[in-house]
Amino acid sequence: MVSWTRKGLLLVLLFLAAGCTKQSIDEKDLPLLLTAGELVEYGIPVDSTEQFESFGRTRYFDGSVDVDYEFETPGDAADPLYMAVTVTFERTVRDAKASYLAERGASLVVGRIGGMETEALPGFFDYGDDSYFVLLKGEQGPVGNVFGTRVGKKVYFVLLAGAYFDDPEQWSDWVMPKLRYMEAYNPQA
Repeated sequence: MVSWTRKGLLLVLLFLAAGCTKQSIDEKDLPLLLTAGELVEYGIPVDSTEQFESFGRTRYFDGSVDVDYEFETPGDAADPLYMAVTVTFERTVRDAKASYLAERGASLVVGRIGGMETEALPGFFDYGDDSYFVLLKGEQGPVGNVFGTRVGKKVYFVLLAGAYFDDPEQWSDWVMPKLRYMEAYNPQA
C-alpha cells in the first residue's frame, strides 16, 4: 500500500508539472508589466535593472495564463529593492475571484513573515471589480506597497518592497497605463 501511495503521489506531481507550460514572454506582454526602471521618474533611484530582473509567461492546462515580472537587487545592496508583478488571465470570473483572494492572502502573509506590518489604505486607489492597496511598514516606517485588482477574468498584482508610494496620484500615473492595457489585452491572440 505504501508503494502505491508513493506511485500515486508521483503521478499527481507529474500531472501538475505537466499541467503548465513555461513560455517565452511575448513582446505584446511587456506593456502589461510595471518594471523597476519605471520607478526612476518617481524619484526612486534604480541602476542597471536588466541584470536583476526576470520576465516569465506560464500557460496552465485549463487555458489560464500568468505573465510575471520580478526584480531583486542583491542582498548586500545599499538600497535593496524587490518588486514582483503578476498579471493573471483566468477562464472564468469565478476563477479570477479565487486567484485575487489567493494573491491578497499570500501578500499579507509574506509581509508578516518578512517582519513587516500591513496597513490597508481603503480608497487610496480603487480599481476594477475588486481591489486593495496596502502599505508595508517596517521598524523605521513605510517600506513598500502591495496592490491587487480584479477586472472580470483578469487579476493584476504588485508587490514593491524597498520603496513605496504614498501619493495616490503618483501611484495612479504609474499603474493606470498598465491596467488599461490589461483590460484590452487577450493573451490568446
